[in-house]
Amino acid sequence: MQKRYSLPGLLLCLSVACSSRAAENPITPSEAKIDRMVEQFIERRGVPGISVALGSSDEVLLAKAYGLSNVEHEVPATTDTVFRTASICKMFTAVAILQLAEQEKLDLDEPVASYFPELDKNDWTFTTRQLLGHLAGVRHYKSSNEPRSTRYFPDVQSALVTFVNDPLLHDPGSQYKYTTFGYNLLGAIVERQSGQDYADYIDQHIGKRASMPNTQVDNHFRIIPHRSAGYMRMQREDNAPMSLRRDFKRGELCNAALHDTSMKVPGGGMLSTPTDLFNFAKALLGGKLVTKETMQEMWTEQQTSDGDKTSYGLGFRLYDDDQTKLTGHSGGQCGVSTQLLMNPKTGNTVTVMCNLENTELYPLALKLLNAVDQETNPSD
Repeated sequence: MQKRYSLPGLLLCLSVACSSRAAENPITPSEAKIDRMVEQFIERRGVPGISVALGSSDEVLLAKAYGLSNVEHEVPATTDTVFRTASICKMFTAVAILQLAEQEKLDLDEPVASYFPELDKNDWTFTTRQLLGHLAGVRHYKSSNEPRSTRYFPDVQSALVTFVNDPLLHDPGSQYKYTTFGYNLLGAIVERQSGQDYADYIDQHIGKRASMPNTQVDNHFRIIPHRSAGYMRMQREDNAPMSLRRDFKRGELCNAALHDTSMKVPGGGMLSTPTDLFNFAKALLGGKLVTKETMQEMWTEQQTSDGDKTSYGLGFRLYDDDQTKLTGHSGGQCGVSTQLLMNPKTGNTVTVMCNLENTELYPLALKLLNAVDQETNPSD
């Protein structure tokens, strides 16, 4: 008989690796409050494993993992568990582009066609700035099969073949259309203007500066310690082929579809941990990655040529929570959901990663961020 895993059983599998504050007093009221928030979320959403890191601009206040990173082998999730970042890594690509712009190695407002003369793209009048803001007209996925592609690409440049021959969706600047493939172009620009492989550039100029030892390209074939398995639930008619929907009950946990993310490394093909992502935000807010002026530019809301606002800056989503300006990014793909949320004013940041796709993590991240605000600014 097939073994089924109940939520109570999953909730018993907690694995903890906390910051110095939590280690000194492991049963603090704030930690207990966060435990309740996360465990209630796990129970409501049926998440196998989840990992969080949260804190101020100075330190991680708490890093903790819950549940299982691998259900079949009953492997507990830990703070070393590595998840796919999905679209969160668009922020890495944006920072890389803006670093090169600060060094005058590229012009954000120069037509992108100038970086790809071999493609002879006369309609590529869009700019790097428009690519960063999803205003260029480069397409996103054109079918439900594309975000489950299993084709392997050896490098960023070769993956461009996926979309470069397709027409633009609209005149550059006229509409906001979210696009992962636009970030493939940005990654290729990083390589051409820096003279480095994309992964090497990210590691040297972002990862090492920010202390992100677990952040790397999601290579399907490489043996990567602590890599989490990925899961899905049969909830929507378009969530799986008919043959699978016959074999699984609605809502049943099952392995996620196979997906080789080498087709989109700069836009959604990296691996990381919540602590690494927290360190990225900390380094960014601390001025270790770009200047304060560039940060303001990153977090300035973009507009279409008609003046329509987009709720997106340059590689960063912009969130309004009760008049508080927040920024960060979400991510979702086969077997994973992710969220990074930070308050640039206070420097407080929350990162959440889980191994279940189609899971909206923003509400949980917002609750956790509010808890950090109360911890660091109790009089507010």
